[in-house]
Amino acid sequence: MISNWVILLLSVISGVLSGTACISLIQSFTQTAMAVIITVYALMTVFFLVGFRVMVNRWKLAKRLMGHPLSAGFIGIFSLAVLFSLKGSLDHLQDNSWLIRLFVWFGSYATIFVGVTLIILLLYPIQIKIASSSASRWKIIGYALPCLVVWIIYLAAFYPGGMTPDSLSHWRQIHTHEFSSWHPVFYTWFMMLTTTFWHSPAATALGQIFFLAGVFGFAMYSFEKNGLKPILLWVVTAVFALSPVNSVFSIMIWKDVLFSTFLLFFTVISCKVVVTKGEWLYPLSSHFLLGGAVIGIIFIRNNGLPVFLAMALLLMITYRNQAKRLLMTTLTVCGIYVIVTGPVFDVLEVKPADPNEALGIPTQQLARVIALDGELTVEQAEYLNRILPLAEWKEHYHPYLTDRIKFLDDYNREVIYEDYGKYFSTWFSVVSNNFSIAVDAYLKQTSLVWQINEPQHGYTSLYSTEIHQPNDYDLKSASLLQGVKSLLTSWQTFTESHLKQLVWRPALYTFLIVLLAFIGFIKNGWTAWLVALPVLLNTGTILAGLPAQDFRYQYANSMALFIIGLFALLLYNQPLLKRTDDDDEAA
Repeated sequence: MISNWVILLLSVISGVLSGTACISLIQSFTQTAMAVIITVYALMTVFFLVGFRVMVNRWKLAKRLMGHPLSAGFIGIFSLAVLFSLKGSLDHLQDNSWLIRLFVWFGSYATIFVGVTLIILLLYPIQIKIASSSASRWKIIGYALPCLVVWIIYLAAFYPGGMTPDSLSHWRQIHTHEFSSWHPVFYTWFMMLTTTFWHSPAATALGQIFFLAGVFGFAMYSFEKNGLKPILLWVVTAVFALSPVNSVFSIMIWKDVLFSTFLLFFTVISCKVVVTKGEWLYPLSSHFLLGGAVIGIIFIRNNGLPVFLAMALLLMITYRNQAKRLLMTTLTVCGIYVIVTGPVFDVLEVKPADPNEALGIPTQQLARVIALDGELTVEQAEYLNRILPLAEWKEHYHPYLTDRIKFLDDYNREVIYEDYGKYFSTWFSVVSNNFSIAVDAYLKQTSLVWQINEPQHGYTSLYSTEIHQPNDYDLKSASLLQGVKSLLTSWQTFTESHLKQLVWRPALYTFLIVLLAFIGFIKNGWTAWLVALPVLLNTGTILAGLPAQDFRYQYANSMALFIIGLFALLLYNQPLLKRTDDDDEAA
């Protein structure tokens, strides 16, 4: 048995080495404040102290974990992905020797590897078997209540809610009834419904608050029925309600908030299907809930339909005894979609969305090739010049934002629409001849999705608690709780300034979702991935066409993390790694 003094000494040494490596991975060590360095050293020492003790106490499990090719391979590859997600520009290491650079890379990777392993060792032995409890349905309201209280206070403080130009476009549509698919009609209808008796943006914000709180309450009620202890669920509820992300997004008049709520609802439903091995799908009422969640997803964002179809196919393959019911629900939902987006939209004269919105990634790749004087043939240069003068491509290119090009007056998108084949063949040829530049452009444009550490010249667009000025409807912000507003503004600003990587970079939530889904997988088999797939598929579609670095595009991930985290504690199938006595003692 290793003595406590040896563990402490190893923890201090490891904490100092790993702290130095991790700081250097993100920023210049010599330019980091001493207070920050000491804090990181202390945290890393505690981290390794806990890690070494867990490793000693669960050595048998650790050996089985590293001995299984799936788990060992996942930890290695996942840690490498996190390493690249965390790294800064590393310009500060250019003048250092290769030994220093190797120390930074290897030390940081080893730290992440140990951290990922530690999380698995802590959570894998917790295997709460599914057990039906007699939780009252009134618990749905009980779990929703803290969310309602906190978020309504936020609404009063930032009354009547936050509105950007996108929000005002919806507000215009509810007055003119000139609908456009660019800003989804479904959300405009939601605004029309919520403002029927109270014509204020606050009414729409309240609608979002009650819906999101209700979905979360339903999720906690479902977990209590599955056997999770109420004390744990109340702690999770408190964190969810007080989250600076949920608190402020619940009052934002954005389609993305409603879409994310429906996606959260779909995630909860997927969890219920999986833990019951498909039995939840027997009652007809379950299919009404499933259909309702899916309709919200497919009508609010264009990427919602492929997400649903992929999930429907996987559910039908997995739960074949429910395939007919699932097929009927899928066909019904698709039928509603075709009817609404076809004849109904025609009657309402809904303007179609601009197809150029889907071309964000190709636009950025072409722009970067031009901006860096990449290889272009005369024909390619002439074609791209017809879309936008080459000088303007160079002048207005921003590595993390498409809007500066696609909204230019001289940007002639009609050239693209005249011949899509010509556009995509040109794009493919340019990318092939400038592959490294094109890959770099893609990674920069999608950094919001995969990069935890905000890039040096990048940005993260968060939210606005004010109403955009000027506007045509004389809408103005008018706090009902001015003192509370000042306090909440200070808190939100603190999280943005000091906790951005932890709170406001969605990539962290995505990585944690993948890790927790993997823990569920080694406990219960591959069906555990079905719970995480709705948000992961949504993330995949975002990777294919992200237009800007807006947190709202990935807001659903920050909420789904709570659901997938609780799901990872459950046991409903045979574990991939066989249990031993040390697992039972740990649990």
